[in-house]
Amino acid sequence: MSGIQRLSMRISNKHITIITINWNSYAAVKICLLSLRSVSSEDVSVVVVDNGSVDGSGERLRREFPETDFIFNGRNLGFAAGVNVGIRKALKEGAEYVFLVNNDAEIEANTLGKLMDAINADKRNGIAGPRIFYAHNRQKVWQGGGYFRKAKMGVVSFDKNKVLDNGGRSRKVDFLSGCAMLIKKEVFEKIGLFDERFFFYAEDLDFCFNAEKAGFNVIYVPGASVFHDIKDIEETRTSPYVLYHLAKSYFLFIKKNFSFGWLIYGVLLFTFAYTPFRVYQIVKGGNKVSNIFSWLKGGYEGLSEASHEQ
Repeated sequence: MSGIQRLSMRISNKHITIITINWNSYAAVKICLLSLRSVSSEDVSVVVVDNGSVDGSGERLRREFPETDFIFNGRNLGFAAGVNVGIRKALKEGAEYVFLVNNDAEIEANTLGKLMDAINADKRNGIAGPRIFYAHNRQKVWQGGGYFRKAKMGVVSFDKNKVLDNGGRSRKVDFLSGCAMLIKKEVFEKIGLFDERFFFYAEDLDFCFNAEKAGFNVIYVPGASVFHDIKDIEETRTSPYVLYHLAKSYFLFIKKNFSFGWLIYGVLLFTFAYTPFRVYQIVKGGNKVSNIFSWLKGGYEGLSEASHEQ
């Protein structure tokens, strides 16, 4: 019996909806959807949420992947609001699990089955995620599980940038990347969908954080693999767009989940630790030092927006 046949038998009594987003990204989404065909079965559906693409990629993909459902938003809603559109559709149609996957990621044929095994190993498990490798270096880990640490107001990712295989025991963590994340419907029923104030970045941390507070386990499954088509961090996280949203989401997360004293601590970290570090990353990545102004603008706007909520 093939691995795909075993996978279909294992999940045939559980309705799973796989959701990914397209935004002017025909080539990346095509690769992602081709990889998802390896997990196709009558009880696994795929939804592409087109976030206001203007290059015709959504319509082109719909013609080439007729087995896939498409939802067309009129504008770019960001990640959290975009996937929420797909999640609402999935839950309305009876999905018991939602698997989020980035549009620039590929999954192995047995990945979803391994995540299903892990999430169902304990009724308290609510979210499961794989070991995510760089697509251009398939033994180097881009992201795995992580633990949230107040001292850095962020996540310590223990496998990040290590050269590893796709093995190891599953374990409970605080954080999984929204790049590839399997979620039980009970989690949505108890804590709601993703917080749409996070346009880009930290929505996955916030979601995991609140799932844990609600009593669910977040499980990292290093035996399951996803390959993310992303460059090294100094290049990918030092553009003006990314720096702006990283900084804004940083303050939105702190303000939402911690007291005013921790917010003051977060401001100090931002000013004296993270801003110099971003300058270092910008220089190392060969980008313009002036990009740091986008980081500062995002921090100011995130802090101001959060302050208005009190």
